[in-house]
Formats: sequence, structure tokens, C-alpha cells
Amino acid sequence: MRGLCLGIVWLGLAVLGRAQGLSFGEVLRTVQDQHPSLKAAILRREAAEAWARGAGSQPNPQVRLSVPYGDPSEEANELVQRIEIGGQPGLRAKIARLQRDQADARVLSQQRELGSQAAQAYFGLWSASEIERLQNQRFDLAEKLRQAAERRLKLGAISQNLYWRTELEQSQARAEFTAARAQKIMARQRLNLLLQRPQQAEITLPIPNDGGLPKPDREKLLAAVEQRPEVRLALLAADIHRHEADLVGRQRVPDFEFEAYRSSLARGAEQGLRVSLAFPLWDWGQLGAQREQRAREAEAAEQDAETRRQLATQEALAAWESWQAGAERRDILKGQAERYSKQADLSRRGFEAGLLNLTEVMEAQRAYREALVQLVGAESEFQQRRWEVYWLSGGNLSP
Repeated sequence: MRGLCLGIVWLGLAVLGRAQGLSFGEVLRTVQDQHPSLKAAILRREAAEAWARGAGSQPNPQVRLSVPYGDPSEEANELVQRIEIGGQPGLRAKIARLQRDQADARVLSQQRELGSQAAQAYFGLWSASEIERLQNQRFDLAEKLRQAAERRLKLGAISQNLYWRTELEQSQARAEFTAARAQKIMARQRLNLLLQRPQQAEITLPIPNDGGLPKPDREKLLAAVEQRPEVRLALLAADIHRHEADLVGRQRVPDFEFEAYRSSLARGAEQGLRVSLAFPLWDWGQLGAQREQRAREAEAAEQDAETRRQLATQEALAAWESWQAGAERRDILKGQAERYSKQADLSRRGFEAGLLNLTEVMEAQRAYREALVQLVGAESEFQQRRWEVYWLSGGNLSP
């Protein structure tokens, strides 16, 4: 029994001897370097950057070559360059840059989503591993209790009923250990899949630590709401729709055209240069409707931004409260586990001295074990909330 009291991970004696394992920082680096969803977001950002480099250019020149039958017209063969003089290239360039900024925001959003998944998978596996180890120690303890009870039964020191209690405890311990082992396997598979590794690859995790993260700051957390990717995406969408509405309106502005023409490619053909202004006479309604549509879409996007801002604020406040509550709960459970440890050790001593019966010892050990399981869960939850607050505060995702 003493091995259970002194060998628990959270008290640090068994785990500290384990080999250095996979840190959460290494998990973050691997996810950001290898996960296909982030690679896809980065490629889309590169695509937006490529479009932004050429979106502000003038229309391409056109060449027309003809094979006439009969007398050729002067413009049978011509080179035409249309020049947009209403500011359309600049508007297209602005729209492309805003779309590139949207792609940046989507990359950041995907990074944070993967970071959240990594935290859940990593600390979920750590929690499942520790619970499996606790249940394994419980099973070993139950077997020792059964053997001790068997010896005392042969000596006539205990009743048959008490011996059956130890057998039942051993059976329950085996069942819970089996369930804990299955949970660990599933948690390990989840983390391995996230890391693009074989599903059954073994992973050793160290004791969680703060990773050098700065102390959470509530004001910084709330100030970062405006820069949240979902808020920025909505605001950028509103700007894009406004510029698109303006671009549609510019279609009524005349275009400048430069033409170089030649009636044929043979000698003596008529040739010359021509400068023109081309513009639509009127709009049957399509351009006006399209411009109105873009303007309303811009207004809707602004409302979306306000909605996302409110949701982001609620999420930030909830994350802050969860982190504070998690820190307090973890500290409480630490003290509780230490007290249960002393109680379990005293019960063992009392049982050996004949002052306590087997039922009292088993109850003390069960309470201690449940306290440790709660502590492991609280530590896992606290670590996840701490990283969530860090990211929501605008922290750098690079570990």
C-alpha cells in the first residue's frame, strides 16, 4: 500500500524518474510544420499574394489579324490597348490586398484551431496516461490486499465475507484499469494522427509546466478581441464589398483606347493610329443592381463583425473565468490529495497494527485514489485553459 501512497505521479516520485518525453512545444512545432489543413491555408495565402501582385495592372493588349475577301478595311489588322482611366486598377489592387489580408487571418485562425486541438489531444493523453497508471497501481494494491487477506483468512483472523470483499475489489480494479487503458490508447491515437505519425506509436509525456508563458492579463485579453481572426475577416469583407461596389460604378467611366491599324500585311496598305474613348451609353439596370448588392453586402458584413466581436468578447471572458477557476480548483485538489495521502498511510499502519479493519483501509485508499484522479483531470483542464487564454490574448503561436 505504501507503494501506492508514495508512487503517484502528481506527488512526483514515480514520474520524475521517467525519461524526458515529448513536450507541448514540440507538438505545436510539428503540427504547424506538417498538418495539411494549415498547409492548405498557407497555399491559399500564397495564391492571394500572387493575385495581389497583378490585380492592379491595365487590361492586356489585343491583336486582331484578318484574311479578307474583297477590299480590306483599314482596321483589318490592328493592335488595341485599352487604358482604364477611372481608377479601376487601383481599386482592384486594393481589393486584392484586402483578400490577401483575409488569407492571413485565415492562416492565423487555422493555427489557433490546430493549437486548440493540440492542447486537447496532448493534455488529454497526459491525463489518460496518469489515470491508467493510477488504476494499474490500484490493481496491484488490490492484489496485495487479496493475498494478505487470504493469509489472514487461513489463520482465522478475518471472516470469509471480508476475503470476498478483497476479491471484489480486485475484480473492480481490473475492470477500471482495462477501461483506463482503452482511454489512453484512444487519446494516443488522437495525438498521433494530429502529428501525422503511426497511430500506435508510443509517446512519453513529461510533467506539464508553464512553458515560459507570461502571466495572463485580463485587459490584454479583452484588447485582443479586435484582432481576432473572425472579427478581422468580417471587417475585411465589409471593406472588400465597399470597394467592389465602387468598382462596379466605375464601369460607367470612359476607357481610353489606343489602336494601331493596317489594312493588310502587304506593301502599300493603308495604316495609321487612332485614339478613342469608349463608354456605355446607359445602364439598363444591371450595373445599378450589382452596385446596390455590394453596398448592402458591406453593411451586412459590418453587422457580422459586430456579432463576432460580441461572441469573441464572451469567449475571452469565459476563458478568463475558466482559467481562474481551474487554477483555484487545482490548488485545492493538491492540498486535498496530500491530506488523503496521509490518511491512506495512517489507515495502512492502523491495519497492520490491528487497529483498523480491511473495509476502513479500502475506503481510505479509494478516497485517496479518487482525489488523485480528480487532481489529474484538474491539471489537464488548467493547462488547456492557460494556453487558450494565451492565444486569445494575441500570443505568438510559435512555441
